Amino acid sequence: MKKKYKSLKVKLFQRIEAIVAISLSMAIIISFFTIQPILSGQTLDQCEQATRQMTELLENTFDPIVNYADTITYSRDLKYSIDKYLAYPSSQYNSQLQLNLSEFSNNLSYVRGLMLELPNQERVFSISNIYDEDLQIIKSNWYKETEGTYLLKKFSDFYTTVQTNATADTREAISCVYCLNFEMKARSYRLVVFFDVSNLIRSFDNIAAAYLDDYTLISSDGHPQPLLGNNILLSNDLDFRDPTSYEELTDGRYFHRQSNYAKWAVLTYISNKSINRAYRLLLIFIVLIYVFMSGLTLLLSRFSFAQYVVPITKLSQTMIRISKGDWKAQAKIQTGDEIEDLANVFNEMLNNLNYYFNISLEQEKQQQYMRYNLLISQLDPHFIYNVMSIINVLAKRAGNKDIVDINTALIHLLQDRLRISNTEIFDTVQQEIHALEQYIFLANYKFGKNAVKVNWHIDETVLNDKIPKIILSTLVENSFKHAFVETTRKNILDIRIQKENKAITIIVHDNGIGMDAATLATLNASTPVQTSPRGMHIGISSMKQILQYLYKDNISICFSSEPDKGTTVRILFL
Repeated sequence: MKKKYKSLKVKLFQRIEAIVAISLSMAIIISFFTIQPILSGQTLDQCEQATRQMTELLENTFDPIVNYADTITYSRDLKYSIDKYLAYPSSQYNSQLQLNLSEFSNNLSYVRGLMLELPNQERVFSISNIYDEDLQIIKSNWYKETEGTYLLKKFSDFYTTVQTNATADTREAISCVYCLNFEMKARSYRLVVFFDVSNLIRSFDNIAAAYLDDYTLISSDGHPQPLLGNNILLSNDLDFRDPTSYEELTDGRYFHRQSNYAKWAVLTYISNKSINRAYRLLLIFIVLIYVFMSGLTLLLSRFSFAQYVVPITKLSQTMIRISKGDWKAQAKIQTGDEIEDLANVFNEMLNNLNYYFNISLEQEKQQQYMRYNLLISQLDPHFIYNVMSIINVLAKRAGNKDIVDINTALIHLLQDRLRISNTEIFDTVQQEIHALEQYIFLANYKFGKNAVKVNWHIDETVLNDKIPKIILSTLVENSFKHAFVETTRKNILDIRIQKENKAITIIVHDNGIGMDAATLATLNASTPVQTSPRGMHIGISSMKQILQYLYKDNISICFSSEPDKGTTVRILFL
């Protein structure tokens, strides 16, 4: 009888509905007790940060003015122009002094002009933008109060200037004056800097619009600046000289912060109404509900869905094991729902795949082994052919001892070659070297007294490592057959077998006749060398096919050669 069960979809939906209902209820209850203080604290932190930022802007504007004025008073060019003008009062030296002041006024972007008051009360202005409002400041009581005090540094209150540009357009700007009294050669001077603070005020307005209801600046004399903010602070009866008096006010929150250098202060204000603004409270309330509900839903779902997620995870892990080659893995799942059905179908499908895979693998092994034996069988007749050619040469020399020696070596070689079976596709480096020594012994009879000198460079750590059979012999045979065509010259063969980063490297180098570029390109081609009708290149072609079959992409074969300079073959087993 078929087992009855609820579908996975129904189970998940039922759990999700219950969790969402619980999460939403808890979020609404908790929000009533947590959002109000969070909202107030966040708003006040933003206001305090805005006040701090405005104070930094004030310092970044006023402090450079102070340093700028000090730099001017130490200028040698200015002192020289002043001395010349005082010694020889004339329009020429007056113009020179004005020109120096104008050059200084261009060093700071928001400085409009300079004025220097000499000991004889004469005032010299820079050739720049000096307006009527600036001259009114010079005539004000504030300016008179700066007289007579050595090294007095003071900023004026902000004031409005009506400025006219080159196109006769006018605009209103907010300006300020900095006055510095200094002495030079026991005589008193006064430097006045006229500078524009419109950009500073615009920055203040932008910050205040985002976080504050009102703000103002309080000068070092305790004067609020009426040109700033919304004048809410100025409409209240506040003691701007006593910052502690703001703490007793209950209509809102006040933030007072004083600059370090100029001793000016920033005073900001936000009302209780703004702190508790309803639309912001509602917005944050809704956002917090959804965030909290989502987080709680995920947390509870993690435990509730475990009994459904774990079987899926097991099935996934089984698939991963199979993808890595473990074809015997089975998904053992008993959940009484669609996941169990899926696991059973998957196991049955895997069993069928294993059956057909094993059949195909066995057929492929047989085909590949037949192909390998076929390639090996192409090498041996070619090898025996070369050896028999040497025997024919020796037979003509009528030397019985030579014939006995060469046939003995031939027997050893044939014994080694006849050891090929399913488990002897590879052989140790030491065994291959032993077989190669027999071949070199045979092949050197062709050269008589000018036998090929073989230099062995064998790393002892590779002697017991295995390499494909006949590969080394094929490389050496190729050198004897194609490189050493002259038996009267001194022929040298270098054979090197070593390890490089745990990979075996075989290098065979001869000093023979070399080869041209076309032949070299053919040997280095990725496709196997084509076998000629008479069997030319059959050794190299078969060797490359064997290595590509055995190692796929984990083999590197490189030929390098130049005519009359020899040939080098490098094989790297990766």
